[in-house]
Amino acid sequence: MDNKMTVLSIACAVLAVLLVFSLVGNPAVQINNDNEIKELQDDNQKLQGTINSLQDDNQKLQNTINSLQNDNQRLQNSINSLQGTVQELQDITKLGKSTTIADRQTINQQSGQYTSWTVNAQYAGYIFVRIDSTTTNQGFARVSYTSNGGQSPHTITYNQRVDISSSGGWACFPVLPGTATVSIGNTNLINGATMTVTIEYWY
Repeated sequence: MDNKMTVLSIACAVLAVLLVFSLVGNPAVQINNDNEIKELQDDNQKLQGTINSLQDDNQKLQNTINSLQNDNQRLQNSINSLQGTVQELQDITKLGKSTTIADRQTINQQSGQYTSWTVNAQYAGYIFVRIDSTTTNQGFARVSYTSNGGQSPHTITYNQRVDISSSGGWACFPVLPGTATVSIGNTNLINGATMTVTIEYWY
């Protein structure tokens, strides 16, 4: 009987010890879990801060790229403009540009009358005059101007007349920078004249 009581007492003691360990152990596990959660939350906060920083850096880089692209577009526009200017200057050196002053314009004149046009000649070149049709064989074309020949200190006066007795031919007049006057008229004594004329300035 005493042996049974002894065994029972030992079993109860063991169970008591296990219960105590169980009660004491569970809070420790909970505390460890709380610490791990706190560490994970801190790590997550740091990672979120890193993500935000990288996003800011990416936005700055994107802004820089946009700015460089805008600068590149402006430079490309400047290059295109300069290429256009170079081409225009090359055309001018070859007398490859022209301005039409009158394009088959019909004029009606009384006898001895003339009609005038003003040409603003920015560059040295030529003025071409053509009488496309006429009712008189006593027509003429005249070009006159005063120029200093560009930047020279000399003044040049030009006044040239060409008689045009038939239609279809071109009369050519050299021109220097300045304002030139082109006149087309007739030397009829009695009858008037109707003419169709074309005037071009090449430079």
